[in-house]
Amino acid sequence: HTICYFMSWAGREAVQSSVLLFVLVKLVLLPLAIIVPMSSQTDPSPSTPQVRRATREDVPSIVSLIRLLAIYENEESQVKITNEQLLRDGFEEPYRFHCFVAETLEKEIVGYALYFFTYSTWEGVSMYLEDLFVKKEARGQGFGMALVRAVVEDAQQHKCARLQWQVIDWNSSALEFYRERMFAKERKETGDAKWINMIMNREDMKRFIASSSHL
Repeated sequence: HTICYFMSWAGREAVQSSVLLFVLVKLVLLPLAIIVPMSSQTDPSPSTPQVRRATREDVPSIVSLIRLLAIYENEESQVKITNEQLLRDGFEEPYRFHCFVAETLEKEIVGYALYFFTYSTWEGVSMYLEDLFVKKEARGQGFGMALVRAVVEDAQQHKCARLQWQVIDWNSSALEFYRERMFAKERKETGDAKWINMIMNREDMKRFIASSSHL
C-alpha cells in the first residue's frame, strides 16, 4: 500500500489523466449501449410466427398441406383438388375462398387457414373456416394461434355474426385448443338440440336432379 504514498507528482498526474479518460469513455459509450441494443436482442426468433395473405405462388405449397391434413384425418383418398382448380377458385374472380399462410423466416410455408363467407338468415354475414392446419414439426410455436387470429380479425372487419367450422370428434387436442384458447363451443340450440351436418356429393346431386325431373 505504501507505493501510493511515495508516487511522484508526474505519476499522480498520469493516474489522474487515466481515470479522467476512463470516466469520459464511460459517459459517452454507456448511453450508446442503451440506445443501440445488442443485435442478438433484436433479432427475431427463427420460429416467430409470420402470417400473410396467400398468393398465387403459394398454391403448390397449400395443396401439399391440404394433402397432409387429409392424411392426418385418414382421408387422403378423398382429396381431388388440383393446383389449377385451387388457383382458379381462390386467385381469380369471383373469389370462392380466402386464405392465410404461416411461414418461417426462411420463407417455408408450414401452415394455412382457408375460409369463405356465408350468410345466416338469422344474423347476417358469417364466415366458415374450412381448413386450419400446421405441419407437425412446426406445432407448438404459435403458428396456429397466429393463423386463427388473422381469420378472426378478418371476420370482425367484415362484421361477421358467426365464425363456424367442424372438427373430428377424435381430435381431442384440437377440441381442447378451440375450447380453451379460442373460447369456442359446440353448437347447440334450445333444449340442447344438436345440428346434424348433411352433405351431397356430385353423384348425389345428379341422382336427385334425375329423380325429381318429373316434379
